[in-house]
Amino acid sequence: MEVVVSAEAKMFVNGHGGVVYVRSRLHRCGGGPLTLLDITTEHPSDVDDYVAIDNGEIAVNYHGDPIDRPHVLSIEVDGIVLRHLSAYRDGCIYKP
Repeated sequence: MEVVVSAEAKMFVNGHGGVVYVRSRLHRCGGGPLTLLDITTEHPSDVDDYVAIDNGEIAVNYHGDPIDRPHVLSIEVDGIVLRHLSAYRDGCIYKP
């Protein structure tokens, strides 16, 4: 998995502990299943289930199906008033 981190996201993460945790979650809805990515800098209770992804910029830990991992994981900062991290898989916010 290639990890792409924007310069602003790198500064955000370094200001919030230097580590991000990305969880891939499958959601079921009327239109079919969607795989979404949740991202946080807060230490999760199930941290042992995460796998470290080396990218040379920030510490990224990923939790999800090892077979259905994104080829490219992009991390950016979104929001105007409330700045927060967003994770994209292969350029999309979700995988249908």
